[in-house]
Amino acid sequence: MNEPYVKPGDAGRFRAKEFLKGMYKFRASENKKSKLRAQLFGSGAILWEVIHAQEILEKKYGVAADVWSVTSYKQTL
Repeated sequence: MNEPYVKPGDAGRFRAKEFLKGMYKFRASENKKSKLRAQLFGSGAILWEVIHAQEILEKKYGVAADVWSVTSYKQTL
């Protein structure tokens, strides 16, 4: 929790409707060729670890992974 975090910039942009529904796609995978695709969910400070997991899955294992930011687990449709 005390680590210095970088603001997400363009990758963190979202549409208000998605945010209010409880989750939005924070970062899509750039890997379009993979037959395997994971959907990674995170919220708050753990989101940065989810982004790191996406990088590991894509670089080390060739698995495409999308990162979703969950703003409310109760609101999610």
